[in-house]
Amino acid sequence: MLKKITLATTLLCALSNYTFSQNNDTQTIRGIVVDAASDYPLMGATVELVTDPLIAPIGTVTDIDGRFELKHVPLGRQSFICKFIGYKDHVVNDFWVVAGKEGVINFQLEEDAFILDEIVIYNRKKGEIINEMESLSVNRLAAEEIIRFSGTLGDISRMAQNYAGVGGATDDRNDIIVRGNSPSSVLWRLEGVDIPSPNHWANLGTTG
Repeated sequence: MLKKITLATTLLCALSNYTFSQNNDTQTIRGIVVDAASDYPLMGATVELVTDPLIAPIGTVTDIDGRFELKHVPLGRQSFICKFIGYKDHVVNDFWVVAGKEGVINFQLEEDAFILDEIVIYNRKKGEIINEMESLSVNRLAAEEIIRFSGTLGDISRMAQNYAGVGGATDDRNDIIVRGNSPSSVLWRLEGVDIPSPNHWANLGTTG
């Protein structure tokens, strides 16, 4: 009976020692992230343990007061990085993580000023005059409309023939006649650049 009690006690002590050692393999790191100039807490900043890329990352996000709590950090010398949009990354290297006490790291982030490329977004209404030199009889032809018109075969000059007052010569030429005027008076332009022909149907002596 004494042997059984002794054996059970030994197993219990071994199990408790194993559990204690397991719980002391990691530690919790706390701290706060603030703006370096104003000491204002930064909510949503990320704090990560710098580890091997093949190992699952350990990280957290600051709360409304800029505070964070990073759990299960391995003991020993560790490196941490703090990131936040609009601020420079702050790295703390060789921070000593010990078993007997939670670590405290406070990050002060500096603003990162940079210049972005300008993006201009504008919209034109259907039929809006693009060439300010023209005030009458102007139509804007969108690229997607080429597919919608029947018999265009992807040809801008064939599409133009669907409009009133515009006619063509023959199927083997790209001439278009606008209100009875000579095809030689037609000027083709692509994004403001003069081009000789909008397709491959051009022949010598035509507008193409």
